[in-house]
Amino acid sequence: MKKDSKLVNYIKESVGELKKVTWPKKDEVFNSTLIVVVVIVVIALILGVFDYGMGKVIEFFFKPSGVFLLSFLIL
Repeated sequence: MKKDSKLVNYIKESVGELKKVTWPKKDEVFNSTLIVVVVIVVIALILGVFDYGMGKVIEFFFKPSGVFLLSFLIL
């Protein structure tokens, strides 16, 4: 068997397998995409709030009046 015929056979088999696939409908794809986008936005908001809060906590401990508090906690 030639190399070219193996490649042609592989492509034909791949196309045949792709024809067997049950592809989702347009509305199913849209709904799934919408769910993914909503979840990403919610997680981004949660992480943003957490980041902001942790920034304020760190800022509290490292501002000039908080340095003594931090050194007290370490000792």
